[in-house]
Amino acid sequence: MANSLQDTQIIENLEIPMRNPGEKWSDYIFRILYQNIMDLTLYPGMPLNEPALAGRFGCSRTPIREAFFRLQERYLVDIFPQCGIFVSPIDYHIIREMQFMRAAVESQMMVQLCEQIDPEDLARLESNLALQKRIAEIDPSGKKFFPVDQSFHELLFDAANYPLVREIMTRGITHTDRLTYLLILRGLPYQDRSLDEHQRMYDSLVRKDSEEAVRLVYQHRMEYRNLPPVKGLEHYFRNSDA
Repeated sequence: MANSLQDTQIIENLEIPMRNPGEKWSDYIFRILYQNIMDLTLYPGMPLNEPALAGRFGCSRTPIREAFFRLQERYLVDIFPQCGIFVSPIDYHIIREMQFMRAAVESQMMVQLCEQIDPEDLARLESNLALQKRIAEIDPSGKKFFPVDQSFHELLFDAANYPLVREIMTRGITHTDRLTYLLILRGLPYQDRSLDEHQRMYDSLVRKDSEEAVRLVYQHRMEYRNLPPVKGLEHYFRNSDA
């Protein structure tokens, strides 16, 4: 009963920014639910009450349902017919597979970029690094750093002209990102290490050192294996022995 009341309170207290002009209801609801799942406001394993969400958004159940199916495509909700809809636990099987895929894809992408990268793309990466450094200085918690960190990798995909690969990767890394964000909230010293690795990846591009670039990508992507366990929150996870 306490959990049910807590979940109802969370939904009632959701911050609902205004809908963008011309934005479809399903796109709007997906955007808000996606952000709240990624920042753990809607926590792993939490039941999502369709009527309550429809009431909170002031809409019919149809766009809520459409948003649920899109979230399921990103591995963020589990839909059990006749049982309910739940925020997906953070799944170590998904993390293991996606980090392996990202390491393989991004290492080859860095080889390509070491051979040739547009100076304007290098300038964008340099500007992103400068922003990372400024944010790290003013916000030691790492909360504001996280989205800029993600942008650095998106810029690499843009520089290599792989928009489709970028989209596929974005869909698959939701569990890794939620784990990282959870550990940031629990005090993981994340941003200094990440910033240092990003700087060295950038330097390898400038030097056209593909061997070092590949080594750094594998180090950056596979270090999830060394992330500390989250004590007291075991119920947030699935397949933690993966």
